[in-house]
Amino acid sequence: MNDDPLKTLDAIRQRRTIKAISHELLPPKSTDKALIETLLEAAHWGPYHYPCSLEYRSTLSSEVPWRFYVLDSQTCRKLAVKLNEMNINTGKVGGMLNCCDYLIMSTWCPQAMKQPQANGILFDGSIINMEHIAATGAAIQNLLLAATALGQKNYWGSGGVLRQAFAFELLGIAVEEILLGALFIFPSDDEGGKIQYVSGKKPAQRGTTTDACRWVTLP
Repeated sequence: MNDDPLKTLDAIRQRRTIKAISHELLPPKSTDKALIETLLEAAHWGPYHYPCSLEYRSTLSSEVPWRFYVLDSQTCRKLAVKLNEMNINTGKVGGMLNCCDYLIMSTWCPQAMKQPQANGILFDGSIINMEHIAATGAAIQNLLLAATALGQKNYWGSGGVLRQAFAFELLGIAVEEILLGALFIFPSDDEGGKIQYVSGKKPAQRGTTTDACRWVTLP
């Protein structure tokens, strides 16, 4: 049991979207595996309801409906170089790969479609899939809160070009999985002005708690 629940609330209140971007490839740093294991453990205890399909358990055996793939800074720099060599327009993702300490690709495991779909539909809109997405989002939030509590700047991105099949192939991720978050962990300093930090705008736009909820009463 948490002896100081206020620490959890503080982490929730303090978590903010922070992008770090560099226009040059910065030297990789040593890998802090203990930090990453702490973040992954926080994610691991996220709530879930339905187990993922057996097809997703051949390499990573857990029944949880999410999968996390960790890239350290050296691998991120190699990925940035590789994407540049492939003439891929990476947008802001390239700038983040240039300077991040870690990238955690967070996918969820959809149920197989009952019938093939066209028009870019990736999964059936079933209750199970809805709960898989919600569970993966909860696991991601656990990880981000742990990162915030440990003083790590973090960003939950949609992934951009990293969502595409060629990126999954490069990283050894099954194409049946769907990316829910490209989670970046950034350095705490700007490396002598080589990193630009950009804060998210959502805190000022979300309003107050009473703008999104209400008490329900019955006669």
